[in-house]
Amino acid sequence: MSLHQKTQEIAFHPSDEMGLVINQIEKERSRLTNSAWYMNKKIGCFLFVMPFIIFFIHRCIFIYVFIIIILVIFYMAYKQFKLNLILQKQYPIYIEKVILPILSEVMTDFSYREESSIFEKYYSEFTKKFPELKVKSAEDLVEGKIDGVEVTFGDIRITTGTGDDSETNNYFCFVANFNKQLKFNTVLFSKFAQSFAANIPSSKKIPLENQEFNKVYTTYSQNEVESRYILNPSFMEKMLKISELMRGCFWFQGDKMMFLGDFSSIEDNLFDIDINRDIYEKTEETYIIMHQLKAIVNELDLNTVIWKS
Repeated sequence: MSLHQKTQEIAFHPSDEMGLVINQIEKERSRLTNSAWYMNKKIGCFLFVMPFIIFFIHRCIFIYVFIIIILVIFYMAYKQFKLNLILQKQYPIYIEKVILPILSEVMTDFSYREESSIFEKYYSEFTKKFPELKVKSAEDLVEGKIDGVEVTFGDIRITTGTGDDSETNNYFCFVANFNKQLKFNTVLFSKFAQSFAANIPSSKKIPLENQEFNKVYTTYSQNEVESRYILNPSFMEKMLKISELMRGCFWFQGDKMMFLGDFSSIEDNLFDIDINRDIYEKTEETYIIMHQLKAIVNELDLNTVIWKS
């Protein structure tokens, strides 16, 4: 059974307390969205009918109606923003009663800090490896252990491309420790990660024996012997399984394995609540991703199996 199939069996069954909080926040979200829908429906009818009326009354003032329409559209966007701010008042209790219990299911000795970021914690590693990385923001720093492996992860918002081709997206960053000190850097790029321009001095492309692995990842390393030491046949098979869930760039340096990319299922920030997302569905998504992360750490077995020949 593949790792993807195993994680598909993960089922979200919230406790009574967690379910109550989720339902309360969802009721508030539904109330806000229903009021916004009614308001937007009336405004929409007005915007649809008014231009025709004015056009037939007097063509000269059509431009003024167009300006009014633009202003109303801006007002609707502002109103949506305000509604989201109202919903965010529920965020502290959502973190306390929903997110922290979910984290406690998969982690031990963990901490969560909303205002801290993984980019700040690993600033040197990020900027040296990706000097052109344009980080707009980062938040939700989680640190702890998954089955004895020290891990750190969080959300990071990055702009890729330049000019009209630039776009800003949410990404997931994950760092795990293992019991080995590497002397050189080895980086794996999936097809998804080609937009990340990495700086790996004195590195070269390493073709590996596993052709399926080469189709999914492009490997660069400063030392071919060490890269093959890391990417032994067993570990390459594990990385192929992980690619079903995580898309992005993996790199190995010092005593850490780092990842920058996203989960194939995630749509927005990991722990956020949003006016446009059903709270239960969003929480279920977060729950599944946390258990997928645990499955990935177990699959890699970073403290032992990776170093077997």
